[in-house]
Amino acid sequence: MMNNNSTSSRAIAPSRGPENQRLAKPKRLKAHTVLSKSHSIPVVPRDKKGNPLLPLNVGIMTVINLGEVCKREHFHTERYIFPVGYEVTRCVDLTLHSSRP
Repeated sequence: MMNNNSTSSRAIAPSRGPENQRLAKPKRLKAHTVLSKSHSIPVVPRDKKGNPLLPLNVGIMTVINLGEVCKREHFHTERYIFPVGYEVTRCVDLTLHSSRP
């Protein structure tokens, strides 16, 4: 027989004071999470057929060749396409890596 004065069987959650907040790990954002940043899309110069004029400078990258899409198994995933012949170079500013004062 239960007594009305007995304690409940439910556990009481600990308080969420500053000491508990420091121990909790921050939540990681998922890789596919879209952040609310806006980006401007540059105008790409094109020839009469509508193909982009290459080489094309995009930020610190220079696109040499866009390649061609291949439908074979190893050239795409659910998230990415790997065009055959795609070629890009990255411009590195050597003054940023200099050890001179």
